[in-house]
Amino acid sequence: MKKTDFTLVELLIAVAIINILAAIAIPAYNDYVEEARLTSAKSSALSIKPYLEEHYLETGSYFDSSTDTYTGESVDFYEEEVDNTVYALSSLLEPLIMVVIGTIVGGLVIALYLPIFQMGKVVGG
Repeated sequence: MKKTDFTLVELLIAVAIINILAAIAIPAYNDYVEEARLTSAKSSALSIKPYLEEHYLETGSYFDSSTDTYTGESVDFYEEEVDNTVYALSSLLEPLIMVVIGTIVGGLVIALYLPIFQMGKVVGG
């Protein structure tokens, strides 16, 4: 007799393997994202350096002399940079979260319905 359907144990093992692979892949992905974020921050800091140096040469201070705070241009620049980074990260994480949730829900649905179908086969003959 040829076996054509999967047992609940086989399906749960497949779901467990997928979760183990995700548990390995997600930290590695987070490390790459952190490295990219640090590189982006260094690049942003280097891109604003000439403006800060020019301000220092003109005023003798890195602070705005009228309010004794950093220049508003640098604050606006970094605020926009943070907004762009948060938007990019959230758009990258949404599909990943959907895959993880889909795997969990799929495993639960299979775990609930497979015994019902097997019981139907036993009762139906």
